[in-house]
Amino acid sequence: MRRVSFVLLYLLLAVVVRPSSAVIRDDIWVMTSDVVDIIFTQDFLWFITARSLSACAVECMTDNNCVSFTVSVAEQNGNALSGQRECRGHSALCMNATGGLSTLGARLYHLKNACAETDLQPDLLEYPLRYIAGNQYFTTISSLADCRAHCFGSPQCRSMEYMYSTNRCLNAAVTPLDVPEAWAQSTAEEQLYYYQRKCA
Repeated sequence: MRRVSFVLLYLLLAVVVRPSSAVIRDDIWVMTSDVVDIIFTQDFLWFITARSLSACAVECMTDNNCVSFTVSVAEQNGNALSGQRECRGHSALCMNATGGLSTLGARLYHLKNACAETDLQPDLLEYPLRYIAGNQYFTTISSLADCRAHCFGSPQCRSMEYMYSTNRCLNAAVTPLDVPEAWAQSTAEEQLYYYQRKCA
């Protein structure tokens, strides 16, 4: 259990508020708790107050960039607010992060893909200009339609990427929830798009 004081970043993060989204990502998730008694400050996405752990989880599940979130009791003037939680979303797992504020009762949760191979569907979610760095395997396929068919025909293929600039097809047996540290941004010149198979 790490206890690192990082008060300045905590105060800065506490004033950033993100409005709630409406659409939950079309996947099946497992939520696990990893670290307690610390609020992380790295890979920060947003801050909200909510009345339950479930509301915090939904907020993370509606953000395509959210991989983990921290939940703590909301306070005002040093006193706990009854029924209120502070939630902070992160774009990485944070378990190896070095910056954080020691906070009794805080808990880090992260999301995992729990879709079995038999539940993978011949349908895709599109994430423009995103990719999983270093986890793809190249194919000789050059068209998007054939790239889709190739992924759908492979039980191990959970996601694919297509580079529109060179008509290159890449497949992967993982998703960003398996390797969040590899989730990367493509350039407008590369036109590399990430596609994730939907789960039944």
